[in-house]
Amino acid sequence: MTDINTRFRGLLQRPYEPTFVPKNNGQLYFDVPDSYLTDHYRPFGAALQNRFGTNAQTRIPLPNITAPDLAYADAVSRRGGFSIFHPSHQRVASQLIELFLEQSNPDALTAMAVFVRDRVNGPLFQYALSVALMHRTDTRDVEIPSFGAVPRSVR
Repeated sequence: MTDINTRFRGLLQRPYEPTFVPKNNGQLYFDVPDSYLTDHYRPFGAALQNRFGTNAQTRIPLPNITAPDLAYADAVSRRGGFSIFHPSHQRVASQLIELFLEQSNPDALTAMAVFVRDRVNGPLFQYALSVALMHRTDTRDVEIPSFGAVPRSVR
């Protein structure tokens, strides 16, 4: 089993880069099932697995999950700005945090976070996952990097 620090820190990196792209300088790969892919990438599922997942030292297999209803997250556009001080953004963040807190264990949380990551605003995802990690007893020891220390891709 992968160290939970590694997997969650990988999810916090480069929030606008698709999850199927290796993280941690190519060392960490999330084995994303086709059902997790957004409509944009679903037609290329097998090709993406072959192209990106071959050289990573650590592969994290993900189970199929029931897709959550993320319609509420549309209040914060995928590539728009996110501010925890904006009331509608607060509501979305709160619902996303609750979704993460409801997961039964770190593996279920990983699966849900991978599914959600490519469908919501990047900084919103980073915020909600970080808060959930700090408040769950089974992930409380995950080292949350400061915002400046998290690798970000250019928008």
